[in-house]
Amino acid sequence: MKHLPRNLLIATILSILIISCEDQKVSVGSRGELASSELMLSLTSDEIQAGMDFFGLSGDFQFDYAVEAWKIVYETIGPNGEATIASAGLFIPISEQPQPMVSLQHGTVTSRNNVTSAGVYNAPEGIIALLMAGTGLCTVVPDYLGLGESEILHTYLHAASTASAVIDAIRATRNFSSENDIALDGSIFLTGYSEGGYATLAAQREIEQYYSDEINLSAVAPMAGPYDLAGTVDTIFSYQNYSITLYPAFILAAYDNVYDWDRLDDMLVAPYDTHILTLLNGSMSADEVQQELPETLAGLIKSDFIDSYQSGNEPEMRAAIAANTLLDWHPATPIRFYHGDADETVPYQNSVTAAANLQALSTSTVELMTIAGGDHESAAITCFIGAIDWILSF
Repeated sequence: MKHLPRNLLIATILSILIISCEDQKVSVGSRGELASSELMLSLTSDEIQAGMDFFGLSGDFQFDYAVEAWKIVYETIGPNGEATIASAGLFIPISEQPQPMVSLQHGTVTSRNNVTSAGVYNAPEGIIALLMAGTGLCTVVPDYLGLGESEILHTYLHAASTASAVIDAIRATRNFSSENDIALDGSIFLTGYSEGGYATLAAQREIEQYYSDEINLSAVAPMAGPYDLAGTVDTIFSYQNYSITLYPAFILAAYDNVYDWDRLDDMLVAPYDTHILTLLNGSMSADEVQQELPETLAGLIKSDFIDSYQSGNEPEMRAAIAANTLLDWHPATPIRFYHGDADETVPYQNSVTAAANLQALSTSTVELMTIAGGDHESAAITCFIGAIDWILSF
């Protein structure tokens, strides 16, 4: 999913002109209120069919709808409740009939431009969103805080601020639809992969605990996310050869910022204790950031900090990790997890543990769909197709 030939698609299949978006000053008011919107592209149903055939994503899907893709900027709140803005890509099926809404949460990125609001083909979720909209699902892809138009440090794997950005993107979609005479049928689905899987479950928890009278979820399909954040951190810290050091670096930098610890020099090996914020300033891709980081944890995180954490110390970090672990609540909406059982990037055990815990606590159905032999990369397409099929079954 990381290396889709976007330029080839544009040039040879769809022949699309993506309209560039000008920087706009926006005011901040009520959560979910639209600050701006701009059309990025329009596709016929035949163009969508051709594109999905090209990528091998057609399957049993039927593309009956032309689609408009919009960039929307909307008002939301930051991690401390402060007024701010966020952006999203919005994919509208052209229809006179009311359509369901899906909020599609994207995976880990570090560049502010690797999101669908900056260009439909800037992120693999843009292709997936076109597929969804072509089948009749109004699809919004939130950028989260710190990506797209938001200029703060991305609040990586921070449940509350991630959920609020998703919730306000849903509100913004409703507002956009109302202002543009687009009919929605009231049903809302959530799905996403990797960080997007985590964001999906975090948003469901927040909605059901605080906004169920406003947002009535129909079904939720989280995929390959680190829901057991405490267990994931324990696993990474115990595995000194864990090679994708971007992930623990991103967590530590984001949490240090959100919780105002000012402890990067305690946690990270020099020069990364100061350099990490430059690497994560939104100008570099995830691959570029990873290339600037050590290949193992020993070169990135101080051994005495890991030892202290593993010994049961570091109470502030342990409390923060626990608060952002998504295992102890009572879901009321059907959940279907998807995960490859050979995934070591985001360990498969996350979905096993989350499904077991939430099934015991849920008032609805909780299932786990396992992709046999699938790792974090190879299982992604199978997960997406399964999740979309399941959503369409409703």
